[in-house]
Amino acid sequence: MSAAARPNMPFAVQNTQSGVQRLSELDALRGIAALSVVFWHFFCATYTLPGVWPIYWISRGDGAVVLFFLLSGFVLSLPFRRAQKPDYLNFAIRRVCRIYLPYLAGIGLSILVITFVAMSKNPALSPWFNQSCGIPFNGRIALEHLFLIGNIHSNTYNNAIWSLIQEMRVSLLFPLLYWAVSRNKVITNLVICGVLSGISELNTRLSFEISNGYQAGYFFTLHITSLFIIGIMLAQYQERLVTLYRAIPVAAKAFVLLFALVLYRVSMESPVVFLRDYGSAAGGAAFIVYALGSGRISSVLRKPVFTFLGNVSYAIYLNHLSVIYLLLSLCYPVLPLCPLLLAIIALTLLVSYPFWRYIERPAISLGKYLVVRRQRIDPAFKEIMPS
Repeated sequence: MSAAARPNMPFAVQNTQSGVQRLSELDALRGIAALSVVFWHFFCATYTLPGVWPIYWISRGDGAVVLFFLLSGFVLSLPFRRAQKPDYLNFAIRRVCRIYLPYLAGIGLSILVITFVAMSKNPALSPWFNQSCGIPFNGRIALEHLFLIGNIHSNTYNNAIWSLIQEMRVSLLFPLLYWAVSRNKVITNLVICGVLSGISELNTRLSFEISNGYQAGYFFTLHITSLFIIGIMLAQYQERLVTLYRAIPVAAKAFVLLFALVLYRVSMESPVVFLRDYGSAAGGAAFIVYALGSGRISSVLRKPVFTFLGNVSYAIYLNHLSVIYLLLSLCYPVLPLCPLLLAIIALTLLVSYPFWRYIERPAISLGKYLVVRRQRIDPAFKEIMPS
């Protein structure tokens, strides 16, 4: 059966809302990274890090989130590289519908699980897991999560949302950011990245702003902006980078990929956020170039299993902690850890598919509908829409 004959399956190459063809390889990278975060958070919750060393080595979540930001900067740049660039309000409408509306459903599920299932702490599990257990419902904190405004207590219900908070902040300023980056030379942009991250690191050391949640403060947004800038530059120079990759010998390609994998992972052990994230970003940048430049890697990443992971990657990231809290609260220590891990992965994927199908896709369609409706009301904002 062809992809066109089964439009409801998340296996077809899709178009973005701006009409630019979506790069399935990059979606696949995002899906793999999201799945690695599931492993990492399970290990964080259950103290099993040393016992599964090979998986632990490849699954630490910090680098995965860095890769998310690089990919966001890259993909969001694509429509702005066209002659007819998106109108800002249209861009903002689509971005809010794409990120915020599914987020509301995901955080609602997290609040339900924490309030009605994870009602007591489990001393056999880690402090990281227990920071949210046994916390009574708090209306003020729930409203913080609803509107994503202010210094949010992002560890209360689902501490993975810190990256979504940062994503929304930078996304709403992205057109201006792209405009600035596209007018600078590479070295100038890299200096700007260093300055932004340096200010963020200075806040970490001097505590100008104390974040109520993990890395959710506004000073840290400066550092996240630097990762978006790197993603923008990768999009700007993707043709040159791919050409350079294809010109080097096979042995050199293998060596660089191995070096990128080691750098990506080893950097995560640094206690300095600046060094941790830039090392992971360098490795992640290499992954993006290899995914786009290598025919073999591209063909693997376009296989249905990876395309599926790419399509449901946001749902995996949004909902995996709810599943972890649900199953560990109900089943640990009755079930051994290995079956629990498999159950968490399976349930996360089972939840993610309908979430993608019935929440994310309608939210994206709503964004498209609102833009079309706005264009009918005011033709001055007309854009080319995907068929």
